[in-house]
Amino acid sequence: MISDVERPKNFKLASQADRCAFGIAEEIRNGTLRPGQKIGEESVAKKLGIGRAPVRIAFERLVSAGVLSRVHRAGTFVRKISLEEYCELSDVRAVLEGLAARLACERSSPADLTRLETMATDMDVRLPTIEATATPDWREIVRAESEFHSEIARLSGNRMLARILAVQDLVRFCFQVGMALDLAYATSQEIVPHHLAVVRALASRDPDRAEKTMRDHVLLAKEQRILNLSGLRSKPREGSNSDGHNTVILPKPKPHKSPARETEVVSPG
Repeated sequence: MISDVERPKNFKLASQADRCAFGIAEEIRNGTLRPGQKIGEESVAKKLGIGRAPVRIAFERLVSAGVLSRVHRAGTFVRKISLEEYCELSDVRAVLEGLAARLACERSSPADLTRLETMATDMDVRLPTIEATATPDWREIVRAESEFHSEIARLSGNRMLARILAVQDLVRFCFQVGMALDLAYATSQEIVPHHLAVVRALASRDPDRAEKTMRDHVLLAKEQRILNLSGLRSKPREGSNSDGHNTVILPKPKPHKSPARETEVVSPG
């Protein structure tokens, strides 16, 4: 995974291959390089002003780490994640973030909740507008989402939980994968609890409600985005989420298959 590629301890003294590998992984993290884009050794070497040998070593390391993939006679690409993998990733994220919300509900101060409410209000209004533009700034969306969810993990007071979410970079990675799969960011607040609903659940001091609202926030958003991708509409069924909205019936997703060959050549940056 991308998170497996760590910054060298002494970046200035690190080998060219190490620095190249970290640089490519960082551009994937921040959205400069997107899953499915082709990346060439020559263009990277030219951009970094180094020889192709260290770039080749860096590519091999990134392929071994699952960050890049090689296609016979086609080249090297930023590895795509299947729709099935996206669903599995979201399921894991929902459990961990649900736990974080449950703990934060009990431990966050009024000042913490006020800060979260400000962040949530801004996100619920501004981010869907950004997503709806012709050329949305995905990096801004990912940054805001990561900050909000990271703050709740910090407020949980469980350092191991916060560390797992940070090291694995689950929020950022999940959004990057969703964007690469063309899963729309905006979701209906009539079905999916948005960020402000999460904060209100935390403020209720009801741990069960807080955990369920956060899990709904992640899982129902996943379902809605897949439904939008498939051209289906959400269907109400008996039962509701933690804010009283209808949940959805989700057809079993089919694994997403990446094309065997990419035609566009994109160099890092």
